[in-house]
Amino acid sequence: MSGFVLINKPVGLSSHQVVARLRKFFNTRKVGHNGTLDPFASGLLILSVGEHTKYMPYLPQSPKHYIGTLKLGEHTETWDKDSPITKTMPIPSLHHDLIVEAFSDICTMTTQEIPAYSAKRHEGRRLYEYARNLEETPKLYKPIKIETLRLISFDNHQIQFAACVSSGTYIRTIGQDIAKYLGTCGHLTQLTRTAIGHVDLTHSQELDDDLKCNTIPLDHIPAHVFNQSDIQKLCQGQILPNRNIAPGLYQLLNSESQFQGLIEVNHHSILAKRMHNPQNNK
Repeated sequence: MSGFVLINKPVGLSSHQVVARLRKFFNTRKVGHNGTLDPFASGLLILSVGEHTKYMPYLPQSPKHYIGTLKLGEHTETWDKDSPITKTMPIPSLHHDLIVEAFSDICTMTTQEIPAYSAKRHEGRRLYEYARNLEETPKLYKPIKIETLRLISFDNHQIQFAACVSSGTYIRTIGQDIAKYLGTCGHLTQLTRTAIGHVDLTHSQELDDDLKCNTIPLDHIPAHVFNQSDIQKLCQGQILPNRNIAPGLYQLLNSESQFQGLIEVNHHSILAKRMHNPQNNK
């Protein structure tokens, strides 16, 4: 079995635990994913199985879409609900225009602080290792792009929002930035990833389903059908002459529209980029 599996990750499981479940279900060690979700978060996780693990670099990486709930006035060390409240602060009077103003300001940010409780490495150690050992945690920053930040609802103590961001952006940090702008503290109590690029939750399966593989995550790459003779030549590393195909990256399909790999087309030639080999699925 080879392909992509789109999972609606439930709250409480780590991304690694989801990978372990799929390894057991498909009886293969070859399972990977293209974006970690924290245990407290739910939503879309794109996983590759078998031969399709080698196509992970070609999957959509961004934008990533989330819906989150920020509880104001209570701080936790992990910036989410998975650790105890360590500080409380008064919550100023909230109104729509103030929150929208905060969102607009945060959308101009091009860097953000990496949470202390994260797997980011510094000098060979994960940041969470510093934090758990009560050592001074280095403050690290990373470039990001927040495309949109939209207010869904709010009341006296929490804000629900939708975010569209670049790959690797920490929504927990966005929550901290919102709370700070509003003059208080806060932490995320809910987070759902609703889409990655063109792939959204409507395509996903539940972990308890009879899981099926598909190629939906590659749908952003155009496809061309080739005959079996040319496919065989490409598999053997031969270069084919271009047949008036515009230069670019393409899915290679056989006459039955089955995925055979990826090809690179330039002005004069066609060559294999990544070819599918079902014998390597284990």
